[in-house]
Amino acid sequence: MANGILTLRGKRAAPTNAIDDQFRRHERIWGAWERSIAVPERIREDEVRADFQNGILKVHLPKAPETRPRQIQVIAGSVEGGM
Repeated sequence: MANGILTLRGKRAAPTNAIDDQFRRHERIWGAWERSIAVPERIREDEVRADFQNGILKVHLPKAPETRPRQIQVIAGSVEGGM
């Protein structure tokens, strides 16, 4: 993950026991693939993790604590120069 972009890369191997003459159409695509996904700014990048089990990839993107706007007290004073 870099600059708010999460990039996933992988390779799907072709089945070794399938013969092309036995198929009219292949429903799966074989070979290397890559996907880039923009993620929100409020992600703790150092805690991002991924798990792959039973053919399912789960990407965990923990949220960073929400930053609240800060209030600044304005003190009224006199204006010099007579605007």
